[in-house]
Amino acid sequence: MRFELPTLPGAQARVRSLLATRDVDFGEVGRLVETDPALTTAMLRAANSAASTPVSPITTVKQALVRIGSDQTRRIVSSAVMGSTFTGLQQAGLDARELWQHVVTCALLAGATAWGGVSGSAALTDGLLYDLGRLAMAHQMPARYAEVVRLVHEGLSPTWAETRVLGLDHMEAGLAVARAWQIPDEVSEAIADHHGGDAGALGWLTVNARRIAWSLGIGDGLLCPGEPSFDPLSEDAEVLATFGGPQGFVERVDWHCDLLTTERRAA
Repeated sequence: MRFELPTLPGAQARVRSLLATRDVDFGEVGRLVETDPALTTAMLRAANSAASTPVSPITTVKQALVRIGSDQTRRIVSSAVMGSTFTGLQQAGLDARELWQHVVTCALLAGATAWGGVSGSAALTDGLLYDLGRLAMAHQMPARYAEVVRLVHEGLSPTWAETRVLGLDHMEAGLAVARAWQIPDEVSEAIADHHGGDAGALGWLTVNARRIAWSLGIGDGLLCPGEPSFDPLSEDAEVLATFGGPQGFVERVDWHCDLLTTERRAA
């Protein structure tokens, strides 16, 4: 079966390309964001949220860019792109809300645990995009992916079920989409290896983030997470402490998920 690669609207593709460079031209980023309703909505909501504590209401994209800063802009744009590009996940049999919670959880955890030569921004981006292939397949072929979900619920592993029904698994699909979207190689390779973690430090961070997410009882929208096994005395608890503990972490995850939901409505 032929897998059609999803394409991004022109403005979103250009913004992603600009944000991937070291010397970001935020003047051009702002002008492009203003042409895309989903990106504009995301930036203004983020700048005016309680997390940003604005002194006065932010009413323009330029003001939002100054308030949020470069790293947060990268995160918000990535979330908006994901939310506006991949829809109809419920029709594919996936629990869309749980899937987005899992993706955001992995993104935040990967960013918070980045080490060595891996930047927190790159780790967060990889965590957010790691399930790109599953999102793309479910979005483009919901009826076929619903068959994958049925087989998984009958006991077949997700990768085997995807290959049987669609001819490739979500890691292979994710790599294809990442390359088509010109996502940096290190992130693309980690997307293709998020079950193994052999693609270097970035891949390991995603695998570790997924482990912590499952321990918190946050499933991926396909497999049941089971009972939470999170240990409040473990090193993982130290990571969550940077977010204000488990409750603060959950609130941050919900904040990002609300952005994703809004961008899907605005697109």
